[in-house]
Amino acid sequence: MNTISLENIKSLKAEQLTELLLKLLHLEYKKYNFQNCYINVPQNITTADGGEDGRITTDDNKDSKWVIDKYCLFQCKATEMAVSECSKEILEKKRKNSDADILKTQVKDVLINNGTYILFIKEAYVESVRNESISQRLKAIRDSIEKAEGKSFAEKAKIKIYDANLIRDWTNEYISAVSFVQLCSGIVKPLGLQIWSELKSHNSNSNDFKTNADIDSLIEKIRTDIFNNLNIRIEGVSGIGKTRLTCEIFSPGEPDGDGNFDLNRKSISESLIYFDVGKGNIQNIFDFIRSTVTTFPAVLVLDNCDPKNHNKFLEEVCRSGSLQTLITIDYEKCNLSNNDTYNLIELKGEMFNSVVEDILKNQYRNSTLSDNDINYLISFSEGNPKMAINFVRAAIHKRDLNQGFDRELLEKLIFGREVINHLDFKVLKLCSVFKYFEYPTEDFYLIDKNNYNLLLEHVRFFSNFLNIDINDVEILLKKYLSKGVLERRGNKIIIRPNPLSLKLSILFWEELNILNYEPFIGSIPKNLITPLADQLSQLGSVNKAKEFVETIWGVNGNFSTAEILNSNMGSRLFRSIVTVNPKATVKVLTKNYLNKPKEYLTSIVEARQNLVWALEKLCFREDTFLESTKVLMSFAAAEIETYYSNNATDYFTQLFRIYLAGTEVGYDPRIEVLKWAIEKEDSDFDALVIKACGRAFTPTYNLHKMGGAEKQGGLLPLEDYYPKNQKEINDYRINIIELLSKFTFHENQFQFSAQKIIYSNINNLFEFHFEMNKLKVVLDGIIKNVVDRDDFIKSLYSQGSFVRINEKQREFINTYVELLKTNTIEEKILYNVSEPKIIIKTIKDEEEYVDRGKRLAEKFAEEVIEKKIDIQPYFRNLLVGNQYNAFDFGKKLSELSEYNKDFIDNLILELQKIENERYNISFFFGYISVLEEARKREIFNILILKKSSFAFNILRFVELDFDNIFNLISLIENKDINSNKLELIKNDVVKLSPYDLKKYFELIKKFENGQLLIIDTFSTLIWVSKNSRVDINQNILNYIKSIVEETNLLILISKNRIIDLYSWEEIMILLIKSFGDKFCAVLSKHIVQYYESLSLYASGDPHIANIANMTLDIDFKNSWNIYSKLILDKNLILFWNVFDMNFISGVGPKHPFFKNEERNNYLLEWLLKNKEFAPWIIRVAPLFDETGNDWFYYTESLINIFGEDDNFINELSANLHSMTTWGSRVPFLAARLKLVEQLQNHKLEKVKEWVKNEIEHYEKVIKIEEIRDDEGFLGM
Repeated sequence: MNTISLENIKSLKAEQLTELLLKLLHLEYKKYNFQNCYINVPQNITTADGGEDGRITTDDNKDSKWVIDKYCLFQCKATEMAVSECSKEILEKKRKNSDADILKTQVKDVLINNGTYILFIKEAYVESVRNESISQRLKAIRDSIEKAEGKSFAEKAKIKIYDANLIRDWTNEYISAVSFVQLCSGIVKPLGLQIWSELKSHNSNSNDFKTNADIDSLIEKIRTDIFNNLNIRIEGVSGIGKTRLTCEIFSPGEPDGDGNFDLNRKSISESLIYFDVGKGNIQNIFDFIRSTVTTFPAVLVLDNCDPKNHNKFLEEVCRSGSLQTLITIDYEKCNLSNNDTYNLIELKGEMFNSVVEDILKNQYRNSTLSDNDINYLISFSEGNPKMAINFVRAAIHKRDLNQGFDRELLEKLIFGREVINHLDFKVLKLCSVFKYFEYPTEDFYLIDKNNYNLLLEHVRFFSNFLNIDINDVEILLKKYLSKGVLERRGNKIIIRPNPLSLKLSILFWEELNILNYEPFIGSIPKNLITPLADQLSQLGSVNKAKEFVETIWGVNGNFSTAEILNSNMGSRLFRSIVTVNPKATVKVLTKNYLNKPKEYLTSIVEARQNLVWALEKLCFREDTFLESTKVLMSFAAAEIETYYSNNATDYFTQLFRIYLAGTEVGYDPRIEVLKWAIEKEDSDFDALVIKACGRAFTPTYNLHKMGGAEKQGGLLPLEDYYPKNQKEINDYRINIIELLSKFTFHENQFQFSAQKIIYSNINNLFEFHFEMNKLKVVLDGIIKNVVDRDDFIKSLYSQGSFVRINEKQREFINTYVELLKTNTIEEKILYNVSEPKIIIKTIKDEEEYVDRGKRLAEKFAEEVIEKKIDIQPYFRNLLVGNQYNAFDFGKKLSELSEYNKDFIDNLILELQKIENERYNISFFFGYISVLEEARKREIFNILILKKSSFAFNILRFVELDFDNIFNLISLIENKDINSNKLELIKNDVVKLSPYDLKKYFELIKKFENGQLLIIDTFSTLIWVSKNSRVDINQNILNYIKSIVEETNLLILISKNRIIDLYSWEEIMILLIKSFGDKFCAVLSKHIVQYYESLSLYASGDPHIANIANMTLDIDFKNSWNIYSKLILDKNLILFWNVFDMNFISGVGPKHPFFKNEERNNYLLEWLLKNKEFAPWIIRVAPLFDETGNDWFYYTESLINIFGEDDNFINELSANLHSMTTWGSRVPFLAARLKLVEQLQNHKLEKVKEWVKNEIEHYEKVIKIEEIRDDEGFLGM
């Protein structure tokens, strides 16, 4: 059974003999792992070979019995060879008898290189004369060598003959080679044994192998492990493609252009012997392996090998002297206790997603399913190819989930090879009714005993409902957790894969009698109701689920009363199950909410969002669209969630978009809803009609929506309606315009809104080539009844510059611009000066955007001069509101005209009128900017005389003169103008000489906020000096120092934010650098006084903290005496605020308060004298050093010194447990645990005890957080 005979070798055909040689050479390579090896056995036996049919070269042929040299050349012969034929075999064929004898090229090469020439023939010589027959043929070959190359060369030549006897013996060393010869001879191999070529020939393995980067990487790893003689276990759920993957692992690949295979791949391929354990007698296979394991090198692959048999065979191949490597494949999981003897490969579904996608898209390319449908089903099947194919077929034939999951696969996934356990089946079906249920780990008992008991509530429910002992339920759960049917997520359990869970759930509902629906619901723990509803939501179109939903949540159900639906929990459940039986649930919503008073609907707050989401799902469906949309509109008419974008109004109006509307219905039913709303003659509904119509014109580039409502529990998600052609879109929009016409052409509260929707969407109508004639009729009607001509024309200007429209469309728009134009001066000012951007919004040409506006304004100025237009009556139009190019207009107008005093007087008169309005005097600036200096001064003086605040605005245009500034100050002194106007001239004032600037400061100091105005001006001076790289005059610095010393600027700033704290910080830094420690104590006092003046709930500021820290760096002793008083007075929060130290999230090692090592030493000296305050410092001290791994040096020093103090230890704990986290808290907690562990051997006993408690605490909290993280994957 394990060997072949001489006759088997003799029966081989020529190509089979060559293939056998190829196999044997690779098997030798695998057995001995030859170094630097090369094998070449071309399979084309009819091509001239130069005396060679195969070769192997290596640096070391080791102890191989058959590869007897480092260079072996094989000549294969499948026919009998007489002595004379052997003599000719190595010689080139002569053209003439007189030609000299010449060795074949390859034969000469191997002999010259001290290799061995081997004649590989299937002829078998009679045993009695075998040696003599071989000797005669060897002599004939050597004689031919002598004739060609001489006697000496011939004597050194190494020649061997492997006849059928030797080939048989060589073949019988390898079970896979034996199997190949048996296959060639038509011998039935024992126990279903297969070699790679047979495994590959099965239909399921013969198709092209689809792969991806992850699978390729896995295959390469496994091939390497196999070549290195490692045992492997491959596990994965049924249908995932384990056998097909294994077949590909052992594929030898394709030979290269020279006919060479990848050595490692080919050698493991030739070593394969494969058994499907599920189809053979296990004991017989085991006996076969036992009889061959120490004599036949092989890679043994056992398919459908359960854990028990895996261990049995593993023990056998691991025994001393074994020559075999084991690979087992199965869907059942092994106990990992002895996995040090094998590598476990667990195939995950997600690894195969892209592969399944390729398979299905190729196989079902011309089906009714889209690529999105196929991708959805792949995701739904969790990467299981068999499931995905079943679901695709079911979807194509319009079957539901129940029909897409066969019973055989279900039983195999649960029970494997075991006999179906009906009690287990019953429990699992009950478990599957819920998306998840709670069953804590036993480890959790050690963490939280009370909660552990509470978390067993669900298990107790299972026990009571099924009348099974609770211990038996727990044993069952543990059993299926170990099998992988149940999967733990923290303390919550789910059934995996999800399709299995849903199939079991369907079976449960099919078996539960309708009379038991309500008792069942009544018996469920409250915290299982939501998982029940969530699981039900995935059973859309399953009849028994529909029946259950109608019973419980239908019109007559106990869970569908208005009282329950208006609660948060009731609406949450209803939202989950609404798509299981849409027709029944929409009746409930219609009954409870349609045609109800607005006051009633606005009173629904707690449940509103859930009800709206439920309606969103129902609106998606064609069979419930009309009723659900009317109810949704009713909620929108009573909108209270105006601060949400996903409110009833948004979902309702979205339904009227041309694409991505969130519904599968066409356009006609949507129009029907709007007509129904108009017939109600209700202004709230009319307003919604207007909004909905507006969204019908949303351009395609602005269309997007969140997904979710399309997933309704069936095999496939629903799809948004997609129009058949442009005509359908345009017909829909004609209907929308007709609805709007009910508001457009007569006076009503929505007339403007209706008109605006139409005329502002002309370019969007052009997107689908809306007929201009039809649009013209509508626009002509609007012009006759236009509500806001300016808005209409602005909109047209804007759309006319739209780059996506063509010239004909632009001309159409411009026609209406001309029709609407009044050509009044006001209009010309608006579109040429004030808001020319409306016209030039998106036009692209060689000029800059700003230049086009400037050109329009200047061109209009030229027109004003040329046509002698009196612009004075329209000054207000040029001084109020947007004035984008008024400066350019004013400047050009001034350049083109003579100076006119009356013009200036009237302009100033108009300026005085608008002084208390929101003005924009760019036109005025532009006009005076090009006047002569004398004219500018004259205008400035007029403004001074008229006590106009605009004098401050134009100081920049006149020569800088202290008299001018003094005149402005006089206006403030006479209380005609507020002192804050001085802010307008600070950029000019800083150009004064130091003497005049100081004089200016003295004059304004007496004003309200005078000190702040001085500081604000000084801040500008700092900025100017930095840019010009000029030092600030010392007299000015001295003066500013005196201002700071005599008043607390921080308190002033908090009351009047003329300057910000950043500017204050910049000023203080300059003063500290200029005056050093003489100034620090003053600042320290001011900072403390400032925080004392604030409320208890005020927080720190980094700018102030920077200065506080700077004062300590410069003058620690005096400044600390001031700051530490806060500590001594126990004003802890104020102290932390001064230095901006957060006692909740803590501070880092680079925080300015702890960054200065010398200063830390001073602080430590102080703490040693005031030990009772060390806890206050440790509360905010940095925990980690800059690496984030070890203690901050200063904090650790404090622990070493004050660790015996209970208060200190308590505050250290508070610091340690204060943190702000994002995402999982586990990494943050683990880092702190590692930090605490560094103090386990601390010299202070109290610290050691504290460390012990903290470690216990952190270990417990980390476990709890890990459970929460795991549960988070369920979306909770």
